[in-house]
Amino acid sequence: MNTTHGRFRRDAGFSLIEILIVLVLMGITAALAQPSMENYVNRSKTRRALDRLTGDIAMTRMLAVRSGDRAVLEVSGTNRYRIWVEGVPVDTMKDVSLAEDYAGVQVQAPTPDGRLVFNGRGLLVTPGTGLMVARFGALADTLKITAAGRVYRAY
Repeated sequence: MNTTHGRFRRDAGFSLIEILIVLVLMGITAALAQPSMENYVNRSKTRRALDRLTGDIAMTRMLAVRSGDRAVLEVSGTNRYRIWVEGVPVDTMKDVSLAEDYAGVQVQAPTPDGRLVFNGRGLLVTPGTGLMVARFGALADTLKITAAGRVYRAY
């Protein structure tokens, strides 16, 4: 009886070769999944940046309606924008740097001067509205802004 018990105890567990084979297979799987995982993370960054912009465009429109004055969302550079209500003095409501939260994402404003201006009724006064684009390398995601100030996303 002692001999069988000793034999099972010796055979229990995995050999070094079996563990190495499993580790090699896990490494190959991780190497194959890494490019698609990077692509997923980068696309997620662009979408989150545009989601934030969508909310802030709606907030700018709401500020214009609430105050009865013009409200402006101004994109400066490729990763920064601010929101303010026109008046004396100019009151900056929000200053956002996308580089802090979404590193590498660049935003292209739909107008040449980078401004979206809403009047007191919530309608866009800015001519040339259209697509706002967020890019991360070769990846791009867009949102469309209509003359009525509505924002549409394609997912």
